[in-house]
Amino acid sequence: MLKKKKSIVGTYHKKKDFVKNSKIKYVHFDSSKTFEFNKISYKPTVIVHLSNKIFNLRMQKIKKNFDFYNNLLSMINILNFCRAKKVKKLIYVSSSTGYPKSINKLKESQYFKRKPVSETYLIGWISRLLEKIIFIYKSIYNLKTIIVILRPSAIYGKYDNFDNRSSRLIPYLIKKIISNRSYVKIPGSGSLVRNWVNVSEFTNLIIKLIFLKSRKKIDIINISSNTNYSTLEITKKILKIIKKKIKIIKSFRSEKKLNCRILDNTKMKKMYLTVDNLTIDYHLKKTIDWYKSKI
Repeated sequence: MLKKKKSIVGTYHKKKDFVKNSKIKYVHFDSSKTFEFNKISYKPTVIVHLSNKIFNLRMQKIKKNFDFYNNLLSMINILNFCRAKKVKKLIYVSSSTGYPKSINKLKESQYFKRKPVSETYLIGWISRLLEKIIFIYKSIYNLKTIIVILRPSAIYGKYDNFDNRSSRLIPYLIKKIISNRSYVKIPGSGSLVRNWVNVSEFTNLIIKLIFLKSRKKIDIINISSNTNYSTLEITKKILKIIKKKIKIIKSFRSEKKLNCRILDNTKMKKMYLTVDNLTIDYHLKKTIDWYKSKI
């Protein structure tokens, strides 16, 4: 971004582990508070909305409260800001959890067809609602801002959350494998298939979208890699990179037919976008090395 001689402003709320650069201005900011937007006096051309609070499956299972109210306010405040400042483009990172169960690859048009899968029921409905707010707001206020909604599959990489209670699968496995000497316990039988997107690949894709001209008022794009891996395959890859020979224990012997939730990335590829510039083995090693440097 800096090479393109564009001025960049980043916001932070609680986390302060961000890229340090004298040419980037940072603002302490809570997008759920309307008055916070008074801190931004300039007129941005593009906004990338990443400030929603994450609520993943493991957090749902331990009944940790989800901050639904602040996520809702955050979305409304940003849309109001786009209208007031006449922002040209808003890129919003949504979630693939809103998709219904399917044995086939899921296209963008299928998001609201049926109920979200039972495992991600609450998260899925909230993801859908936040997207619906965009459509409703744009219709009511005739918002001129071009909006790009991204629905990524499972994201992982450096700077990830490695907390046992709230981490996603890959950081969870990395932490367990490094800390255990004799075994690693994986969720289910290990046959659950997911598509994994590295955060650096995803970031580069977002940067391309910032400069990419869009003809649609609202554009929705699935973001996924071309290759899918099961939990067992990912576990074996991590073990190989860490060079550990320990036993893999499955949580239970039998399970129902699993929902793979694999996204159709045809539209993404037609736009000449990719998250497959480097291999998953390369990115897993980078993630593991980063985590080791922090413990």
